[in-house]
Amino acid sequence: ETLTDFVPPDLAVITNIGEAHIGLLGSKENIFKAKTELLQSLDRGGIAVLNSDDPYFPKMAEMVKGKKIITFGIENKSDIMAGNISLVSDHGMRFTLKIKNTESVEIFFPLLGRYNIYNALAASATAFALEINSDLIERGLSNFKPLDMHMQLNSFYNDIKVLNDSYNASPLSVKKALETLVEVAKNCRKIAILGDMLELGEKTNFYHQEIGKEIAKLSLDILITVGEGGKIIAQSCEDEGMAKEQIFSFEKNEKKYLAKKLLSLVKPGDFVLLKGSRDMQMEDILQFWQEEYKKSTQTQGGHND
Repeated sequence: ETLTDFVPPDLAVITNIGEAHIGLLGSKENIFKAKTELLQSLDRGGIAVLNSDDPYFPKMAEMVKGKKIITFGIENKSDIMAGNISLVSDHGMRFTLKIKNTESVEIFFPLLGRYNIYNALAASATAFALEINSDLIERGLSNFKPLDMHMQLNSFYNDIKVLNDSYNASPLSVKKALETLVEVAKNCRKIAILGDMLELGEKTNFYHQEIGKEIAKLSLDILITVGEGGKIIAQSCEDEGMAKEQIFSFEKNEKKYLAKKLLSLVKPGDFVLLKGSRDMQMEDILQFWQEEYKKSTQTQGGHND
């Protein structure tokens, strides 16, 4: 509110109402109130860009009644929509972009995850609100360059694929990352390496338990956790039926041991997801794993000589 009083926005975009920062704000309802301060700060000529698939959409639309609203979505009728969504190997997503009053166009979006289509639609809706030509919108999406540690797929040794989404984590983003792992890996073995989700306050245990239940439902092959919240995920997953020998837990300061363990756990063609909150620095695991792999190949080379 202080920021919007200082610089009132002409255009407000709300992608969704999730659980990120629930520890700071206390409840999802409070997150809704905090995010919609942005909508309340719009003047009469302001534009609201809203996700019509979000459960809070009707409330948000009511707040900006009488102002210009641009909607985006996949399920519900919107000004900007995506249809015919499909995975293109492990390179990205293809979908039909439907922009109000223009012809539909086929888009290749070089970022994995159905949930990232919503981000593409939010960007498209914002561009549409600013009267940017649809050809430029199409080109912008197709030429998008993913940021490091944001659903970044890298090839490792023995055709092992690492889905590096380690920049940050919230309950919703972890669930979506797990779903993406399953979708991309298809019939290959699936390994999730998950760190704590932070800033969840009194609901910390609940949300980590929920992730454990989700993993058990998805039937992953191996779960590796890091940190105190990770232990809760591991226990919840075991309680839901995942075999104990498929679950491994490490402290935050044991990432080097984790990396050594990975050498014996992974097999050629495996898909590995790496995710946790920023403070968990899960990307360190990838670096230690690479170092351990180099050591192992040098040792093998020495024996061969």
